[in-house]
Amino acid sequence: MTAPRAAARPVARHAAPPPAPGEAGRWAQLMPLGEIAGRDGRRFRLTRPDAVIADFARRGHPLPVEHAGASARQTGRAAPAAGWITELKVGDAMLWARIDRTERGRAMVAAREHRFLSPEFHCDRRTGEVLAPPSAGLVHHPNLRLAALNRQEPVAMTDAPDPDMPGGAAAPIAERLRTALGLGEGAGEADALAAVARLRERPDPARFVPVAAMRELMAERHAGAAARAEQDVGRKVEDALARGCISRAMVPRATALCRNDPANFDALGEGGGGTDRGA
Repeated sequence: MTAPRAAARPVARHAAPPPAPGEAGRWAQLMPLGEIAGRDGRRFRLTRPDAVIADFARRGHPLPVEHAGASARQTGRAAPAAGWITELKVGDAMLWARIDRTERGRAMVAAREHRFLSPEFHCDRRTGEVLAPPSAGLVHHPNLRLAALNRQEPVAMTDAPDPDMPGGAAAPIAERLRTALGLGEGAGEADALAAVARLRERPDPARFVPVAAMRELMAERHAGAAARAEQDVGRKVEDALARGCISRAMVPRATALCRNDPANFDALGEGGGGTDRGA
């Protein structure tokens, strides 16, 4: 898994027991941003990640990663930590956690005894919005769709430009998204999601025209075409009358003929041999 690219935004770090050499700075996906659908059918929302990160910073201590989750705490048995969440950050539409694993946690992941991370969090019962920074547990069957821990590489998550992106030292994707949406420098993920939702609801005037306006335009065009056609009929009948091709008494019938069968009227006017099929 490639390093998560992150835009400049609040970051919370806490000291934890020193990890073993080579294990510091291992990042893992904790929760996706936006609307979240669990495998069990429950739905949540994480649209204010900055508030969650700020809450984590106020707590002043790392959060545990347990190998048995909440069940161990509920039964009163010891629940030794498999690691500690020491930092939270947003990148690539995901809330990431820097985890300093304990020796036991490293062994369980390496042995594939527990392959997945499952967040535990408090949310608003009405809206499903995540309200507090999540702790996590090592599980066999995660409810959220996150990458397996043994597929996630130890990476250095940074705000530095990514030279592998098109154009060389380009801005992170979150920053480019804010620019494309016309958002301010301090806009967060929630602002970007709201802007995208507005774009989806509002049709592009360059691609779509209101039905009422289109009908009005077509009616005007049809009325104009009909008026021009009637003017042509009147002009032709008057010309035929002036040239003596028809009499004044024939004008109404000649007008109907010219309107319904202009080719036959033209033949009548040119050589006098046309047949008035309206007679």
